[in-house]
Order: sequence, then structure tokens, then C-alpha cells
Amino acid sequence: MKAINWKDRYTDTKYRKILTTEYLDTPGLQIFGRQIRISATESLPLHFHENCYELVYIASGTASFFVDGKYYSLGGGDAFVTRPNQLHGTNAVPVTISEMYWLQFSFDSTPNFFHLDSAASHTMEDSFSRLSSPKISTSGNEIEKFLHEAFQIALTGCNLHLISQYLTLAFSMILSYSEQTIFKLSPDIGWAMNYILDHITERLTLEEIAKGAFLSVSQFKQKFKQQLGISPRQFINSQKIEYAMALLEEDCSVEETARKLILKVQAILPLYSKNFAAVLQRNIKSEFTSKIQSESH
Repeated sequence: MKAINWKDRYTDTKYRKILTTEYLDTPGLQIFGRQIRISATESLPLHFHENCYELVYIASGTASFFVDGKYYSLGGGDAFVTRPNQLHGTNAVPVTISEMYWLQFSFDSTPNFFHLDSAASHTMEDSFSRLSSPKISTSGNEIEKFLHEAFQIALTGCNLHLISQYLTLAFSMILSYSEQTIFKLSPDIGWAMNYILDHITERLTLEEIAKGAFLSVSQFKQKFKQQLGISPRQFINSQKIEYAMALLEEDCSVEETARKLILKVQAILPLYSKNFAAVLQRNIKSEFTSKIQSESH
């Protein structure tokens, strides 16, 4: 399948807003978007952005990206950066419920990126070019606040110079976090996350995991979401979906995949049945899709 040269267009709907250069008047900024997904949607095809970096910031929920042959799972507070012309997508994994901001920008199109002087602009460009990983984990809510303020100003069309100031702060913080190793999980939640990943093929209950973490269920749910940005059930569901797709792509048989995972996820099928089935139909036999649908009733 040929990769798509993806070009976002101006969009103004309730859950998806995309501003283009005509509405931004910010040197170097091509696209600034915000989206709230209230249900799982089709996977994002392999694509690239011509001569533009893209930065995605997950405000809440989960997201998965595939780049350079590797999957990256993101949660609230994570940023994901792709280089100009770098191929990326979700590789048949459905896009899950989330709130995110994304920006496409180019240092080549202007000598004063974000109204910075040439030295500051060059420093920022150099920092982005040297990122060791596309995924950057952050903590706190300052970055989200800066992006929110910048986007609200962009929507109103007033004080447009403030957009670049807020975005400079957000970008600088993200780049600062890229140079750190962040461990933002307490021992009990760290144990719970590892337990989920180690037992992803099993039927997992929140009661069981909370007990292992020496927390009540309500404490566990609250603490997990505070530290990872998503609920434990959302995390389990997204990991099961990704693991199932990985098994199928590795030519694991339909029956073996069903035995290992699919037939044990009835609880999440109502959330993903329509979209996940569409993905499955492109990867496995049609009779297996029917089998999954029958199991969900």
C-alpha cells in the first residue's frame, strides 16, 4: 500500500477542529488541531507530512503509533514527534477514545520560527532533530494548559503573537522532558501495570489487580488514572487489542489467536466490535469475524 502525503484541511466540528496557516499567522506553524474521540475509530493509514515535523500531545485517553517498525503506546501526558517525511500510522490498530492536540511545523519555511530570533530558532530545530525517541513522557499539566491557551487564542483570532509564546513554552518543556528519564509511577501502580502486561492473555479483573497492589478497587482506579492518564480498564482494553493484532500479523493461526486472547475479551467487544471487526476483515478469514461477533452476544 502506497503511503499517503497527508494534508489536513481546515475543519470546524464539535469534536474536531483544525486550523491552517491562514488562521494562525504564526511563522513555521502549518497546522494546529484539537480532537476529542468519544468512540473508537478506524485505524490511521501509513502516511507522512511533506517537509514538516508533527507533534501529537495526548491530553487524556490512549493512542498508539507505528513508526520505523515499532509500536508506541501513549497515554495522558505523552507527546509523539515524527520527523519531516517520516512514515507513521497506527498499522491497523483502531484509534481509541482520547483527547489530543497536534501540530505540524517547519523550520525551513521561515527565518524567525515562532517569532524567535535566529539563534533560538536554530537551537529549537537542533533539539528536535536530535530526539532519540519519538515518544516523550511528561508530567504535570502545564504543557496541556499552554496548548489549550494557544488553541483558544487561535480560535478567536485575537492576540495572535501570544500563540507563538505559549507554543514556545510547550515545545521547550517537551524538549526538556525528552532529555530526562521520567519515572512517574508509584511502586503499587508500577506493579499493577507490569502485572497487566505480563497477564494480558488472561481474563483480568480490577478486583484481582487492586488486591495485588494492596489497594481498594476505588483507590486503585483513582491512583492508576492519576499516574497514567487513563483508567485501568481502558489500559487493559487497548493492550488486548494491540496484542491481538500483533499475533495476527505474526501469522498466528486464527484458532490460536482466539484461544490466546480474542475469546476472552467479551467485555471490550461492545466498545470495538464494529471498528475492530472492520480491521479484522482485512487481516483474517471472514468466518473468524463472524465467530467474534457471535461471541459478543
